Amino acid sequence: MAAYTRFPKGSSRSRFARSHGAADSAGPVADSDAGRQAAPAEGRGSGFARGAAAGQPGDRAGPQTGRQTGPDDDRPGETAAPERGARAAATQADQAGIAMRKRLLTLFMLTLFTPLMINLGSLFLNPHRIYLVLAFIPLVLAWLGGKAGRLYPTDFLFLGYVLWMAVSIFAVHGVSRIQLIGINTIEAFGAYLAGRILVRGPEEYNRLLKVLTIAMLIFLPAAIIESNTGIRIFSKIADAIGQTYGWVHAQPYYQKRMGMYRSQMVFEHPILFGVFSVTTFGLLYFRTRPNGKLYGFRAAFLSVGNTFFALSSGPLLSLVTQIGIVTWDKIMHGIRSHWKLLIGLVIFGYVFVDALSNRTPFEVFISYATFNAGNGYMRIIIFNAGIQNVWANPIFGLGMNDWVRPSWLPPSVDNFWLLTTMRHGIPGFLFMAGAMLGTIIGLGRLQISDPVIAAMRKGAVVSFIGLALSLVTVHIWGPTYAYVCFLLGAVGWIRNYGEKKSDTPRGQAGSPRQTPERAAGPSRISAGPATSRFQADR
Repeated sequence: MAAYTRFPKGSSRSRFARSHGAADSAGPVADSDAGRQAAPAEGRGSGFARGAAAGQPGDRAGPQTGRQTGPDDDRPGETAAPERGARAAATQADQAGIAMRKRLLTLFMLTLFTPLMINLGSLFLNPHRIYLVLAFIPLVLAWLGGKAGRLYPTDFLFLGYVLWMAVSIFAVHGVSRIQLIGINTIEAFGAYLAGRILVRGPEEYNRLLKVLTIAMLIFLPAAIIESNTGIRIFSKIADAIGQTYGWVHAQPYYQKRMGMYRSQMVFEHPILFGVFSVTTFGLLYFRTRPNGKLYGFRAAFLSVGNTFFALSSGPLLSLVTQIGIVTWDKIMHGIRSHWKLLIGLVIFGYVFVDALSNRTPFEVFISYATFNAGNGYMRIIIFNAGIQNVWANPIFGLGMNDWVRPSWLPPSVDNFWLLTTMRHGIPGFLFMAGAMLGTIIGLGRLQISDPVIAAMRKGAVVSFIGLALSLVTVHIWGPTYAYVCFLLGAVGWIRNYGEKKSDTPRGQAGSPRQTPERAAGPSRISAGPATSRFQADR
């Protein structure tokens, strides 16, 4: 007779279990009892250490509500009560770990939305960097201790990207840029690990989606006001506390678009606000309501509105792409392999344009991905000149040195993928592109029967596809860059969940054959080195 673990009434895990069906388990709880009992001991220390250490990754592959027991469990004995007590203590420790990680995750997101700047000599800090500096060592120790669950090739690809950034800068500049190496490592890898460690299951991921929904809801009216009047509400508040980001439209060469100011909200530039907003579209569209239905455009319209008022071509292109993918999925959902069909159509379109046009498909794409033809033509020239710099420095790149270009060509490189390759060589590009592509493919190949988790997976894939496309026409840095790194790490739990489900033998708890049908639950301007238009690395 199977005995099932009871969760504290009103807890987040209890609510999630009720909405998904109490009999559906990600696997036998006995496999992770030892790890759960160890959690309280490991969790002593700082609040961050407790949040990072509480609970083992095996517990967090998915909502765990059941375990299989042997025949002895049905017989009264001297050890039955102690075993139940141990399981109850382990459950309480796991709940405490979830609550702590939710708080730390919320705090990290709030630091991204705080538009304050702190200059310590030559070191530029803002709230999210301070958070990551303090959390970096606990995060690394938790990751090395296996708290993030199984390691995937994408983990090592992203680590390779961070290490190669350090190697390339050191190879070009020596010890003179050691401070830059340190802060780059902490900002990129620290944010990635924050995603891997703080988001270990659907409870924390739902908290992330809730924070993003609230942020988009608060930002939208403020963005409308800023675009139409130029009044920056959050910057006025931050300016009363300390130093904040300047307004791009204070520069004489920044003009209105479509008769409106470009809203930048709590970020350093409208491009950053646009990229941040557009990455939330897929996440919010595929967020599920308590009745199991998708929020759809009821929530995603917030992303649409905020992205629009940033008035940046790259994010708008990403938005159109994501809406197209969502529409394709809605129309073709009943057709098997409709995603393979879409990929085939994209490849056919590329070959068709390449065969009929006197321009490359990339040049055609850029010409239609900007607000005016002149801007698109300039970006094509910048791309061609940038590629020449890549071939001249293919391994370590230029570092922070200026790049070779005609005297009349501006120093701006508004292409994250190109600028990464120019600065850190082809290996730097391959590591970062591989991490993002590996995340998309890894999530897409999972076999997930749970409709809620499957929707979360689909939302992440749609967002990353749109993000990868928008980064062709924009560069990112600061809080938006840290958020992208964080998001890459924050979806790792979905792979743990999907693979543990698929590895569960038939006949065990959590196997599809024994699981009942689940109900769905619950101042940037910079001229000089190979940069974008902005002082991205400070």
